[in-house]
Amino acid sequence: RPGTYTMGSGATAFTYASSEAFRLVISGGWQTVGVIPCGLALADPSLSVLDGVNQRRVMDLSSSSTNFNAMLEVRNLTIRGGSGTGFGGLRVSVGDSVDLDRLIVRNNNTTNSESPGGILVASARSVSLV
Repeated sequence: RPGTYTMGSGATAFTYASSEAFRLVISGGWQTVGVIPCGLALADPSLSVLDGVNQRRVMDLSSSSTNFNAMLEVRNLTIRGGSGTGFGGLRVSVGDSVDLDRLIVRNNNTTNSESPGGILVASARSVSLV
């Protein structure tokens, strides 16, 4: 749902790690329609913000499965204010595909000069950026 989401502790604000071969979709911009929460998704990535408040990495998503059904999709979000060793904004690692769709990634940094501040795709069979 629209809003700014942060976590108050830990090195990474939002983490998902699995050994299962499933598809995980994380998306923002969901609106309440009547009495139905999350009944409509607006295609505006500025509505749902994941923020590391310049104190921690924002998001780390990984699947240790090498199965081609292990897929990750992140869409319709703003990822900002990430800071950490290795990456600051978004890191993904998966056996099959990574789809990054309608993202705003800004003001993320890393303490390691050889690593990206914004997005790090550590491993994937295919990557789609839209």
